[in-house]
Amino acid sequence: MLQVDDPLAEIIAFHAQQAVEKALKGFLISRKCFDFPKTHDLGRLLDLAESFEPELSSLDAIIELTPYAVEMRYPESLDWGSEIDANEYVLLAEQSCEKIWSHVTACKGRKA
Repeated sequence: MLQVDDPLAEIIAFHAQQAVEKALKGFLISRKCFDFPKTHDLGRLLDLAESFEPELSSLDAIIELTPYAVEMRYPESLDWGSEIDANEYVLLAEQSCEKIWSHVTACKGRKA
């Protein structure tokens, strides 16, 4: 487990959050939802995505990535004493993005 004060752990957590955020926003665009909030809050984005695809509710673990979008931009907000498992975050992001993407590609065959 990498300490959160390890620069690699911070960078990995940030990019895991960003990957999931971009996947959710891409999903929303694929559903012709262009007025989603300008936010890094994965919980808010996931709630909106679930209104189109309820099955995405199984991704609620991604919400724990939300703080890393802000913490990398504002390091003074970091909890320097906590630990993160960077490998766990990579796996979470990878699995979540795959699931989200499967719903984007499934939508290609539907009529809007």
